[in-house]
Amino acid sequence: MSRFGLLLDGFGVAFGERTVLRSVSFGVPQCGCTALLGPSGTGKSTLLRTLAGYNDANPSLRTWGAVRLGEAPPADGLQRPALVMQKPQLLVSTVMENLVCELPNRSDLRRTEQNELVREALERYGLQPRLQPRLHDKVIGCPPTEQRLIAILRMALAQPAVLMVDEPTSGLTPEQAAPVLELLRQLARERALLVVMHHQLQTREIADQVVLLANGIVQEAAGVEAFFSDPRSEAARAFVRTGSCPEEAQDAGEEACEETCEGACEEARDASREETIGAAAPPPPAVTDEAPPVPADIAPAVAARPPGRSAAYGPRGFVWLIPGRLGGTPLPGIFHDVRYDLDALQSVGITRLVSLTETPFDPALAAPFGIRCTPCPIDDMAAPTLTTGWQLCADIDRHLRAGEVIAVHCKAGLGRTGTILAAYWIWQGMGRIGALQALEHVRRMHPGWVQSDTQVRFLEEFARVVAKNASVMESASRRLAPHP
Repeated sequence: MSRFGLLLDGFGVAFGERTVLRSVSFGVPQCGCTALLGPSGTGKSTLLRTLAGYNDANPSLRTWGAVRLGEAPPADGLQRPALVMQKPQLLVSTVMENLVCELPNRSDLRRTEQNELVREALERYGLQPRLQPRLHDKVIGCPPTEQRLIAILRMALAQPAVLMVDEPTSGLTPEQAAPVLELLRQLARERALLVVMHHQLQTREIADQVVLLANGIVQEAAGVEAFFSDPRSEAARAFVRTGSCPEEAQDAGEEACEETCEGACEEARDASREETIGAAAPPPPAVTDEAPPVPADIAPAVAARPPGRSAAYGPRGFVWLIPGRLGGTPLPGIFHDVRYDLDALQSVGITRLVSLTETPFDPALAAPFGIRCTPCPIDDMAAPTLTTGWQLCADIDRHLRAGEVIAVHCKAGLGRTGTILAAYWIWQGMGRIGALQALEHVRRMHPGWVQSDTQVRFLEEFARVVAKNASVMESASRRLAPHP
């Protein structure tokens, strides 16, 4: 058995011509906590996101060097390290549903068996007093400490070979951080743990070894006591003394790209909310237990298409959900001239625009670019009704099967756009994808997709309706699948 749960050898990451990590080499023992330190923006989060596969959808991503989990290189997503991100996005559903959603072979476990596994985990890690009374509460209503504990424990219960956690105590007071640090200490006794830290005292509490990352390489790797009491490199001595270390001037890394993207998202989000300033928030959509009827000719799309052009050729804010087939975009004309945006949509192959704005996009503007329009008005920050969402997913399926390439848009390309794309991700899973999984998936594509509690509640109800009708959808899919 290998000494290492994770081993990097000359691993590098670049986005286009921007090199973030030049050559990173270190090992994470099979048991124990390795703390990853470094100046802000040096590429720590990029390293974790890339190892977990979260950057795979970026068409400009380039990597080199070797990555090994135990003895074998990761061949697919199932073998990648698991990642708990620094700022977990809005979680849906209950504490219990969050804790069981990543259980290995969950579909083979009875509900009582799932409950017993959760009970045993809470007892083993001393979390019963905090989480047992909240198991049927919505995660969004839990305090920050409990939300961090749930996010970490959920991924730990998936039994990954390596668990990575990005700045788990960021934004927490020392009192709030203490239970999180204790959970990490306990997990490190059982598995390989790689944790990005920013607090030196907290690092000394939980880490067995420290890796200092700066200038795209490892500056020093040592046991925790040796690193802080007798640092050998100049970079490590500066970091221990000041909390940072000098970095060479270089092209902006991927963190800078992320900041630019987040700024654009914030700008778009502000634009989206201009319509509702001073107005009452829209009411939640009306839902019932009765499922909408399933049209006989509706099933997830079966038409295959070659990969489309990179999203980089699309307008600002354009992102693929399914490369070359289905993506999301802001309203054409919100950032640039409308004809410029339509030309950019045409350049990535878009043939149909699904318009979610209260005033649908003018089809006469899109027609010269070979783009047809489907209107489906939804109030800003709101969600469709179940029936409307169902029918829209059915329409998207029909157009995809006909060979079209679709872009969904609202005003900013965030809330309503992300909600419909997440709904379609649930739809095409035919009962195998829940709201939480869909939300996390689309937010890996774009962190701003899905914006309001109303939209989250819609996705929960929509997932329930799809699950109820899964057998009918599968039957329709078999009828529509091409014969060999």
